[in-house]
Amino acid sequence: MDHKENLSTEIEFSPSISHRVKSGFSDLLFNSARIFAEKSQALENTEKALEWPQPSHRQNYGYATAAVIMSAAAMEASINEIYDRAVDKRYTEFPSLKKAQVDLLAQLWPVVEMSTVLKKHDVALSAAGLRIIEPGCEPCQSAAALIALRDTIMHYKPEWDDQLKKLKSLEDRLTGKFPLNQLTDNLSGHMLWFPGRCLGAGCAKWACDAAYNYHIAFVNSLGIKSHLPKG
Repeated sequence: MDHKENLSTEIEFSPSISHRVKSGFSDLLFNSARIFAEKSQALENTEKALEWPQPSHRQNYGYATAAVIMSAAAMEASINEIYDRAVDKRYTEFPSLKKAQVDLLAQLWPVVEMSTVLKKHDVALSAAGLRIIEPGCEPCQSAAALIALRDTIMHYKPEWDDQLKKLKSLEDRLTGKFPLNQLTDNLSGHMLWFPGRCLGAGCAKWACDAAYNYHIAFVNSLGIKSHLPKG
């Protein structure tokens, strides 16, 4: 992959020549998410007709989980990198904004650095005098759901199957957004929706699309170039 566009290079000529490079990470994270989603899909295509548990069912959970985590991470890394370009006064990266607006983004960075991912996006758009991406509508709805799924994975707390609360809420939120794990189609007996039926190729692809679509909506609104590889 060519990462030249996501590099910041600074050369100083005095008192001696030095060369500094700052590398972005969002494109690598997102590309990895896509790779894991593709691996999950290929595995399900190969083994979905076999009886449960298939030889690679645990590997499939790993692929899907990695795709979810890396998709959410790419979404956050991308907005952090955008603020960083403003801090570095890389005005040419913001062709639709005035210098004062870019400087305002830079000034806001210490304030929003520890904020939620979606809040960082909202603040950036508001600072530029633009409308935020409408909450509750696509692509914001799926982006928020992706973050909720990522948080469930990263801060997982088991619940009894007859006392489901947060996990049932997550299931209600995500039901219908993607096909369930195909390897569980031939399962006889009960399996909890999360993680068993949720995490699979359908979820992995949805996670990648949710992150990408929200990112594209944001950069298009702000009038800047995307550094994420197109899926």
